[in-house]
Amino acid sequence: MHCIIDCNNFWSPNGGGVRRYHLEKLNFYKERSNIRYVFVMNDDKTYTEQIASNTFIEHLEVKQPFRNDGYKNLLDAKKLEHIFLKYNPDVIEVGSPFFLPKMVNSILKKNKLKAKVFGFWHNDFPVTSFKRNFQFAGSYIAGLAEKLGWLYARKRYNKMDGIMVSSRLIGDRMKANGIYNIIYLPLGVDLETFNHQERGNADTLKNDRISLFFAHRLNKEKGIDLVLKAYPKVCKYLGYEPKLIIAGSGPADNKTKSLANKYANVHYIGYLSDKSSLAKHYREADLCFALSQWETFGLSILEAYACGAPVIAASDGAAREHATNSGVPLLLKKRNSEELAILIRQFAESKERESQKNSVINYAKQFTWKKCFEKQLQIYESHLVE
Repeated sequence: MHCIIDCNNFWSPNGGGVRRYHLEKLNFYKERSNIRYVFVMNDDKTYTEQIASNTFIEHLEVKQPFRNDGYKNLLDAKKLEHIFLKYNPDVIEVGSPFFLPKMVNSILKKNKLKAKVFGFWHNDFPVTSFKRNFQFAGSYIAGLAEKLGWLYARKRYNKMDGIMVSSRLIGDRMKANGIYNIIYLPLGVDLETFNHQERGNADTLKNDRISLFFAHRLNKEKGIDLVLKAYPKVCKYLGYEPKLIIAGSGPADNKTKSLANKYANVHYIGYLSDKSSLAKHYREADLCFALSQWETFGLSILEAYACGAPVIAASDGAAREHATNSGVPLLLKKRNSEELAILIRQFAESKERESQKNSVINYAKQFTWKKCFEKQLQIYESHLVE
């Protein structure tokens, strides 16, 4: 029986796409009795949770002062070493770029373990963590920071047996910057939960009030600032207040509550952990948002599409890739609230909304978690027989 271990400092109980990826992977492997699957979860205390006869979550106590968003960086190599020695894995997947790649290699070398190591590019960190964080210093310094990020990426990731990435656009950027052994692996959508079958009366008639849905972390990266500033302009353009549902949590909590207090048709419902509730809101929406330029897959885009809701997308990253390939390229080419308000108005007044809905539904159908994890397992096994 082969053993697979996943470890990822990007895990958070309040997270989005990364959280969903690991939960769906647990569900996949608990039905595969010939594979032992272990997810190392950074948590508040240490214990072993058995999900199925072959599927385990190894909770590790990781202290992370000064943060309350659920993200924790595992820094104690001894804790991870204990897990590796306990299971003697055949495959290890590293889901985050900082601390873990070096730690995993050091543990394997020290204990002479033969596991194959794969990275998963959940975050385009040379751009997001290096370039973006130094943009305040000007384009030259930001450019140098990005080069440093790619240097670090080459040092850590080119030692791995493969690096999985879920966006061809991001994969091309990696290749252009000297990363090799890149494996394209699109993620999936739970089509049993996220679908348009129960949409029914949720569809809005042409002259009715349109419904907007924003379901992301409430920070600038995800574009909540643009949505909050655009809403009053949309009201002016349309002559009425469209319904706007905002789900999530983050630094813009208070600004979001303020808008909801000011407008009767703006509703802030907080973080949604339940997939069924999230799918219900997608089905009831006419239009959703994916305004982060840094998405490496954009799972929320596919979930909205599967429920029949087109998305206004950022003009870079996986958001742009999905919007373009879906045939409904509602791209925010200028990142400002005026441009966003104009796009919302154009969508509300469009006569093509029904065909756009059908296009995104059909596009989303090609992405399933079963297909994703079966392909991933084939990748693992192909390296184990070399």
